[in-house]
This record gives sequence, C-alpha cells and structure tokens, in this order.
Amino acid sequence: MPTPLRAGGRKGLLQPYLDLLKQLTLGIDELARHRQELTGLLTAPMSTVADYAYTSLQTLHRTSELDRATLAEITQGMLSRPEKKLVRAHLAWLRKLPLEHLVDGLVGGLHHPVPELAERTVDLIEARLPTLSEASRERLKAEVPSLDGVAAQRLAALR
Repeated sequence: MPTPLRAGGRKGLLQPYLDLLKQLTLGIDELARHRQELTGLLTAPMSTVADYAYTSLQTLHRTSELDRATLAEITQGMLSRPEKKLVRAHLAWLRKLPLEHLVDGLVGGLHHPVPELAERTVDLIEARLPTLSEASRERLKAEVPSLDGVAAQRLAALR
C-alpha cells in the first residue's frame, strides 16, 4: 500500500495514489498480504480511501473468510465513519454475518452522532437479538445509560 494513503493529506495529493492502486487491481493474494493495512485505512480521513479499503476487504472475505478479530475491527472502523453511505453499507453487510463477536463494534454504531444511523444499528441488533448470548445482551444493556434519543429508548426496550 502506498505510504501516503496511510499518512493522510490533501485529496489532490492522495488521489493519484488511490487511482494507481485501483488500476493495479490487486489479486486475492495481494489483498490478503495487505489485510492489516487495508483495515487501518478504514479510518482514513478521505472517504474514497476508506471505501477502497472496505471494498477490498469485502472481496477478500468472499474468497476466504476474515477472522473474527478483523471483522470486529472493520465493524468498529466503519460504524464510526461520518459518511452515511459507508455506515449503511456496513450495516447491510452485517445482516449476512454472525453478530456475536462484533458487539463491541456495534456499540460504536449505537453512539453514532447521526440518529438515523444509531437507529439502524438498533434495527440490526433487534432483528438478531435471539442469536446473541446473554453476555452480549448484557453488554448492550450496559450501554443504555450512555445513550440518548430514540436509539436509547429502543435498546432499553429490547428483551
């Protein structure tokens, strides 16, 4: 991965590196070798860099499932992004994955500053609540006092 993408900077300076990376169309082996770097790029200031990293990680997961720790890290990174499009995309992807080991990342989504995205996180949790362990349910319940708004009310009402 080009170092400037990790370091951040002005879009005009970084875009050529990202464009070059996209043109290279890395194969699965290259993506696998750069898995950790791609995961780190999820929190890059430029949304296009984060989107590239996210799409690459999804491609890698489709070929050979990513481990739980990586999925948890992806969830934390994506649900803390300010861009609605990226958060919505990750919540949609999570609908296909087991949530048990991603609860800490989901907590980040509950605290999203955009109420709609926090509520979408509650939607996901609500739909999958029966599949979560008692410990995960307790973790979510413990988060209620630090939340506010509709997301807090809805999460508090879940049994």
